[in-house]
Amino acid sequence: MNKSKSIKNILLWIIIIAQLMYCNKKIDSSLDESITSKGYTENWHGFLDAIRKGDEDVIRVFIQKGYGPYWYSFGWHLLHKKIITETISNGRCNILTTLVNEGLSNSTIKNTDYYDIPLITISAQNGYLDCVKILIRAGADPNISSNSTGEYLPFTPLYEAATGGKPWIEEESRVEIVRILLNAGAKSNVIHPIQKDNPLHIPSLYGRTKIVKLLLENGADPNRKDKYDFTPLSKAKASKSEKKYDVIQLLLEYGAISDHISSKQYSSKLKAVIVKDKKKSYNH
Repeated sequence: MNKSKSIKNILLWIIIIAQLMYCNKKIDSSLDESITSKGYTENWHGFLDAIRKGDEDVIRVFIQKGYGPYWYSFGWHLLHKKIITETISNGRCNILTTLVNEGLSNSTIKNTDYYDIPLITISAQNGYLDCVKILIRAGADPNISSNSTGEYLPFTPLYEAATGGKPWIEEESRVEIVRILLNAGAKSNVIHPIQKDNPLHIPSLYGRTKIVKLLLENGADPNRKDKYDFTPLSKAKASKSEKKYDVIQLLLEYGAISDHISSKQYSSKLKAVIVKDKKKSYNH
């Protein structure tokens, strides 16, 4: 009797497991169809393609099937670039939100790309305001520095947001990114290891009044000298911006020490430095 009951129980479990396997296979087949019906291949090529096109529905399906930000792409132009980095580099902030909501880990948020540039820095450098907001909320370090910093490689997120010269970035976005990073605890006096300037120098040269004011309010040193002995005030005097005198006034209000050298003299000195740098770069 007991033996007969045990056999029945075993048969019942076999039936249940078979039904579950059938349902899972049906679901998996349905997921495959939702990928292929939109013209994507069911592999990492398709996942990356969906990210490039910003197809959130298909991305969610790929994630359900086990694809994630640590899948590597080995294409000729994408060697070892993580999918999450591809998302950031293309400014797909909506996709970043999807990945975070689907359980993107904190360690991934702090990841760097193939060139050891942190994701938060890439976002700040390129003016991706929404991506910066998402990454900060998800725990990204506002003071993280690139592991491969060089003369022309990115430094900290704040430094890049304040000094970056990407022409397509709207000024208000740049200002808001600087504000968000400062509110998150970004240090305003970080010194570039090669240029020896702080985040205040370049905005002073470009006449970015709002950024200069934000940095000064948060303790940026108006008397810091770079490797050429230029202070932010020196850069402001050499500026060709229409707002140069507003910047000069701000710097003086926050304690910048005037050396009484004329704007013309500073412009000539700055021009000589730029020419020297270009020759040095060309010779190397």
